[in-house]
Order: sequence, then structure tokens, then C-alpha cells
Amino acid sequence: MASELGTDFIDLEGKLDSGADLCALPVDTIEALDLPPLRTVRAAGFAGTLQGAVGYRCALQVAGQRVDPVELLATRRSYAIIGRNVLRHFVVKLDGPESTLSIAVPKRKTSPSRQPGKREKPARRR
Repeated sequence: MASELGTDFIDLEGKLDSGADLCALPVDTIEALDLPPLRTVRAAGFAGTLQGAVGYRCALQVAGQRVDPVELLATRRSYAIIGRNVLRHFVVKLDGPESTLSIAVPKRKTSPSRQPGKREKPARRR
């Protein structure tokens, strides 16, 4: 995790939560990074009860890839919760029979007109 300006860094264990819209950081991590409050949001936990929560912003690094800015909430847990707002930047594969989970940075797709050795067809005139 890093402050929005990227000058302070903290290594922290995180758990993936594909059911969470936003990420969450432990309160003490938010305080250590001195993250300023961004806005107030209504958030629902596992039980579905809506509560007011303060949103923050910081940079996260997952699988060697920096994601910035990331909106997040505070949690009383001792670990970070990595929600869909960060997971959408990665290819996440769960292989149940093999009991493996992999996270990879997606390969950039090249448009057909930009692929080496391929020419664009000229537009037809009418």
C-alpha cells in the first residue's frame, strides 16, 4: 500500500474478496499512511445492513502491478481486503480441482491494424 502521493509504503497481507465492490485497509494502516478522508459512502457488509463509512484513496501494488488511485474503506481486520475495484485490473483464475489461485497482469491486446505483418484494407469508395 502507498499513500496517494506514493511517498510512504507499507507491506500488508491481503485477502481477495470477489464479493466486495471496494477494497478495505486496516484502520491502523490508514492512520500510518495518513490518508485523508475522501467522502462518506453507504456500505453493506456480509449481512447486507447498510452503514455509513468513510472512503479513502491510495495506491496498491498487487502481483507487481501498481493500481492507482484505489478507493477503499477502513476495516477492523488485521489484513487488507482486495475487492473488485482492484481485481478487475487482473486475470484471476481459481482452479478448484488443483487447489490453485493465480493472479496475472493481462496481456495488452493489439488491434488487428497494428499487428506486425498485417496490412489494413483500404476503404472502398462509393
